[in-house]
Amino acid sequence: MNDKTPPPEADGDAAMASPIRVMVVEDHPAIRSGLRMMLGTDDRVRVVAEAANAEEAMAVAAAEDQPLDVVLMDVRLPGKDGVELTRDLLALYTGGNGKLAPRVIGLSMHDEPEFRRRMIEAGASAYVIKSGAAREMLDAIRQVTAGR
Repeated sequence: MNDKTPPPEADGDAAMASPIRVMVVEDHPAIRSGLRMMLGTDDRVRVVAEAANAEEAMAVAAAEDQPLDVVLMDVRLPGKDGVELTRDLLALYTGGNGKLAPRVIGLSMHDEPEFRRRMIEAGASAYVIKSGAAREMLDAIRQVTAGR
């Protein structure tokens, strides 16, 4: 985790752990809003940033005051896609800025093996389908922050 506290356990007490800080990268405002509302149902998760494209996402990631634990990354973005952005985002953290890299979870409307493979190869920790249950997405966030 970025603040040197141990990662919250998937089944741990929410009052004992700091919230998991999430950035949602999604170009459709309605989907971004829906994701924010869905993630807000779990007090162990806090959306701290949103981005509609690669430039916005990189600016948030580069900001010193915006530590991130997880980035929910849409695979299809205008301009630079989620695969390229995942590579660039993770490279930013390996460049010696002193912050730990967030876990990236790829998001797509399609359960295509090619999307999943490309995102994992780019460094994503997980891949989830947008149409899946809220519980699945929240579980993926908790699992990747716990190192699974």
